[in-house]
Amino acid sequence: MINLKKIILEEIGDFDWTKKAVPMEEQNPEDWVGRAFGYGQELKDDLGHYGRGDEDEIFEITGIDVNGNLKLKKWHDEYSYETNLGCTVNTLRNNISDGTWVWV
Repeated sequence: MINLKKIILEEIGDFDWTKKAVPMEEQNPEDWVGRAFGYGQELKDDLGHYGRGDEDEIFEITGIDVNGNLKLKKWHDEYSYETNLGCTVNTLRNNISDGTWVWV
């Protein structure tokens, strides 16, 4: 089984978050293309008790559509599926800012 989280973390390497930290509202969404995020720890704990396995999902930002929304590819290690979907820039900003989603 492919461990996508490990692959992504290996690709990120020694990224210095303290030097690169810019508030979400000041970040350019085009800079997010190629990055990935998943559920925050609190949400993972809640969902894990129900056996849904959502905490293993990783969302990769693959581009921006003509309406300015983010194109996402959803990966799941255990179930080996991927799905294309999308979300608004504001949804990502809000969920990263409040810890619902975290960059991986």
